[in-house]
Amino acid sequence: MSEISTCALCLQEGTLRESHIIPKFVGKWIKETGTGYLVSAEDGAKRVQDITKLHLLCGNCEEKFSKLEKYFADNIFFPFHNDKIRTFDYDENFEKFIISLSLESLEDHRRRFQGRKPQFSFKLICR
Repeated sequence: MSEISTCALCLQEGTLRESHIIPKFVGKWIKETGTGYLVSAEDGAKRVQDITKLHLLCGNCEEKFSKLEKYFADNIFFPFHNDKIRTFDYDENFEKFIISLSLESLEDHRRRFQGRKPQFSFKLICR
């Protein structure tokens, strides 16, 4: 399903694709290595089929993020979990992946709390 709006990355108006806030491969890994189910972030007792998605990026920007997710999965996530590799190069692709994940998370947060005060404070992080 698509939506016409402004891309969160390039800021161009166009058709937005559904973007996973947390990469899809992470949800698949959680299902395969855990209970076989995902649960809702809002209600931990409720099972969900997929990780949260938002209409966030145009097709070109979604492709850029997909390449970064593949890089992270192939070079860091799976080697860490499957091969017990614990050291990695902090290169440009890793940095871009972290920034892309942050952008998606922040945009999800902004949309959820638009027009109302969040139920947490940054003071909680600094304890």
